[in-house]
Amino acid sequence: IQAIEAGADEALMLDVNGFVSTCNATNFFIVKDGEVWTSTGVYCMNGITRQKVIEICAKNNIPCHQKNFSLYDTYSADEAFVTGTFGGLTPVKSIDGKLITNQNDTSIRGNLDRLYEELIVNESLRLSIDQGGSEIWFKSWKSPFQKSPERERDPALLMQPRLGSMW
Repeated sequence: IQAIEAGADEALMLDVNGFVSTCNATNFFIVKDGEVWTSTGVYCMNGITRQKVIEICAKNNIPCHQKNFSLYDTYSADEAFVTGTFGGLTPVKSIDGKLITNQNDTSIRGNLDRLYEELIVNESLRLSIDQGGSEIWFKSWKSPFQKSPERERDPALLMQPRLGSMW
């Protein structure tokens, strides 16, 4: 209710011990001193996108901690973002009216966003389609936006949600 009254797009939820756990419909992350933090997972939805971000961090040697942290920790974060199926990695601009400003030269969230998009494209390229009785694999494409001679449409584009429609 506080988030709605404040005009926020999303609300941070605290667990029974007062630690940040999740949001209404997304999972929450902060970047602090070059490390990615997210809740322990005990009191959150443990979404697929959340898990993929944790895996991407591990695979790319980006320190990621599933840990207890307070609302006050979020105020001093270098970056903050939420994850969800349709939104991917969405940056958080402010928490409780306090702007989240990255003073670093690089954006870990931006890097994670790029790595997540690559993961989605690579997973979609592994999908097979049946065209005229023969199975075609899309492993050989150089770019997710390069058209295949065998197919008019790019399967990576099919992965993008149609905003505003109900499925």
